[in-house]
Amino acid sequence: MAYGPRAMPMELLTDTQVAGFGRFDGVPSRADLERFFFLDDADRNLLGDRRGDHNRLGLMLQATTVRYLGRFLEDPVDVPGPVVEYLAEQLGIADASCVKRYTDRAMTAYQHSWQIREAYGFRVFDDATVTAALRQFLDGRAWTHAEGPGALFTHAVGWLRRSRVLLPGITVLIRLVATVREAAAQRMHATLAAAVVKVDPALPGRLRASLTVPPGGAVLRDGVLAARADPGVGSRPGQGPGPGIGSGGVGGAGGGLFGGAAQPPVARGPTRRSCPPENETMGHDQDTAVASSSIISSGKARRWTPTRVQHWARPPWAIRGPTDSSDSMKESTSVV
Repeated sequence: MAYGPRAMPMELLTDTQVAGFGRFDGVPSRADLERFFFLDDADRNLLGDRRGDHNRLGLMLQATTVRYLGRFLEDPVDVPGPVVEYLAEQLGIADASCVKRYTDRAMTAYQHSWQIREAYGFRVFDDATVTAALRQFLDGRAWTHAEGPGALFTHAVGWLRRSRVLLPGITVLIRLVATVREAAAQRMHATLAAAVVKVDPALPGRLRASLTVPPGGAVLRDGVLAARADPGVGSRPGQGPGPGIGSGGVGGAGGGLFGGAAQPPVARGPTRRSCPPENETMGHDQDTAVASSSIISSGKARRWTPTRVQHWARPPWAIRGPTDSSDSMKESTSVV
């Protein structure tokens, strides 16, 4: 299977990741200056007895820049001013602006970059051993950590810099990270499926069958079971049960997740149309309480708690009237 930028689009990276990939994104901190731009013995050995302040400063500028960024810049002197001044101070160069003459001869910077690669052991990304080692690192990281693509991309850049591998193009690295991450996800899914089959060989089939909804069957919308064609029991006076939980829908006779036995009809509370007529409730308090819905599933047994409980009651003074009939003497009517 081929993977490209669509598998891990550039939008999944933050603006900081894109802006700081292989180039300066602002002035390095003092800690970074001392860590990456301090000239040690190896740097001074490479410098040797070279003449010309602009050549000496330009050479050290390239050597420390590739150490910090992981790649050579197309314009070697396109670096923040504090970096140039920090290096010039170590080299005893009073005028740091002389580095502008470093690119007057294009071959000088090119030859210095090859000398730096040989002196410090920098490798190219196209090396097969480098790519294999990076794949192994990313695969282990993706398998053991629940990280997003952006975090995995950052770890890849850090590994390349620590291993002194010159950074490739950003899209090349994105494709590699996406490929490794997708392979790890597929392997995880296969492992989980094998474990499920080992515990219950018939469970995968039942799970797949539960995703198939017959015409007019019940569907799950935002955590609430609703009939696709018919609202179900009790939605209109005199209407029979619609095709819901107990009639071939989820867990019904259609062989759903909870077995093949037909489930009992869903019991629902009275609707607003089953309340007393308006002329019988004039002046009476009506209270409609909304109860939380829950489905308690255990094997083949299911219980449905109505999602709406409607309650109406007459005040105490109303039930003492002499004209009230025996039917209207009830204090309250409720369905739980």
